[in-house]
Amino acid sequence: MSDPNSRISDDMVAEVLAEAARLHTEANKGYSIADLEQICLEAQIPPHIVRKAIRSVEEKRSREQAKRQQLSAYIKQQAKRGISVGIVLLIPMIAVSSIFIFRSQVESLVASLVARLNQQPAVILREDFRNRVTGKTKQEVIQAVGKPDSTSDSEEFYGDLSFWHYRNIKDPASGKVGSASVMFRDGVVDKVDFTTLY
Repeated sequence: MSDPNSRISDDMVAEVLAEAARLHTEANKGYSIADLEQICLEAQIPPHIVRKAIRSVEEKRSREQAKRQQLSAYIKQQAKRGISVGIVLLIPMIAVSSIFIFRSQVESLVASLVARLNQQPAVILREDFRNRVTGKTKQEVIQAVGKPDSTSDSEEFYGDLSFWHYRNIKDPASGKVGSASVMFRDGVVDKVDFTTLY
C-alpha cells in the first residue's frame, strides 16, 4: 500500500493508528499536545476532544495512583497490626514455654519461697498461746506453737528452770505484737509471761 490515495478499511484504522502511535512513542518517547492534536485532526478528531481525552486519562491515572498509595498504606498498616498482634501473642507463648524450659528452676524458687513463708512465725493471741502451752512438756510445746526464738537455762535454788522465748504474740486489748516467756519447771510449763513491744 504505497499509493497515498488507496483506502484503508475502518476496522484497520484503529489498529494502524495504535501501531503508529507505538512506533512514534518508541522513537520519540512521548508526544507533545500539539503533535497529538495534529494526529487526531488528521483522523478528523477535533482538538477540544483530544484535550478532554487527555484530562480524562490523567484523572484516571491519578485515581489509580491514589488507589495504589492507599492500598500500599493499608498493607503497611495491616502489617504493623499483624506484627503487633504477633508480638502480643508471642510474649505469652515465650512466657509459657519458659515455664516448661525453666521448670526446675521455677520449682526450686517456689520451694524456697514456701520455706521462707513457713519459717516466719504466725502471730498468736496471748490467751490462745497460754492455753496451748500451759502444763505441756517441751516436745508438746514445740508441737503446739513451734520451736522457740531463743532459750535460756537457770539452776538456782528454785530447781531446774528453762526459759523459752517466742515473738509475734499479740495483745488483743492493745492490738500490739510482743513476746512471751515460757518457764519450764522440771520439764513442764509452769508460767507464761508476756511483754508488749512498742
